Amino acid sequence: TWGHFSLLGQVMGLDERQRRQPLNAAERIALLWFLMDAVTHFVIEGSYLFYALGETAAKSSGLFANIWKEYGKADSRWMVFDANVVSLELLTVFVVGPLCMAAAFFIWTRSPWRHVTIVVICTCELYGGFMTFAPEWLVGSPSLDTSNPVLLWVYLFFMNSVWVLVPAILLVESAKKIVSACDKAKTDADTTTAIHVGWHWSVLVTIVVYAVAVPTVIATMAPPPRA
Repeated sequence: TWGHFSLLGQVMGLDERQRRQPLNAAERIALLWFLMDAVTHFVIEGSYLFYALGETAAKSSGLFANIWKEYGKADSRWMVFDANVVSLELLTVFVVGPLCMAAAFFIWTRSPWRHVTIVVICTCELYGGFMTFAPEWLVGSPSLDTSNPVLLWVYLFFMNSVWVLVPAILLVESAKKIVSACDKAKTDADTTTAIHVGWHWSVLVTIVVYAVAVPTVIATMAPPPRA
């Protein structure tokens, strides 16, 4: 199994000789992005959690409270405690933030884990962007002020689209690297051996239990009371 990982790493251009080479322009840009991403999650969004779980930014003073008051002109949820936003930011600060630091380290060292980590981070950020605004849109966007062009196009559109465009690009690039590496490393031996790995059987057992449990629960449900 370790031989397969070694082969995969070599196919992805991760041998020791290439690790010692200087980072190319694309790698430096990605490294810079994830460092900035980590700082943003830890410092800026971390400050939102600090205020939201305390007196809220609306009732506080200071640099970061003022930042959220300013952004709150466009989206008032960020000045107060909003359960949906807080839930997303807990994931962002305590999971995605450390993963960004890990991605930067993996890029710097050209670790085989860099593309996997990037896929996870970018998926989380795209999902987070969707879940930040989708619930608001579904109820008519009562917290958003779209009447002011600056608030709409700078605060809401530009500042949030950055975390859609860049993660989407990095996600596609890393996914292509992984798919290409897996395609080149695939052999008949890999396919045969993989079936016998223990965790595959645990997944199969989970699927079977789920397939039995759900119909059983549905079949034994008590009928709803009549109105």
